[in-house]
Amino acid sequence: GKPNQAIYGTQGEMEIFNPIEPRVYSTMDSLLREVKSRFPSNFIHLGMDEVYDKCW
Repeated sequence: GKPNQAIYGTQGEMEIFNPIEPRVYSTMDSLLREVKSRFPSNFIHLGMDEVYDKCW
């Protein structure tokens, strides 16, 4: 690991969104609406480029 990097078991913790779970979409919708209301840019970078696929 790296400093300040969380290492979880095979199932992960809360950092992984399950794309077949309907509540993921309502949560992301709420989150993105909140971000859009606070920041004027038309662009946002959420990171999420490191995928831990062992949880699937």
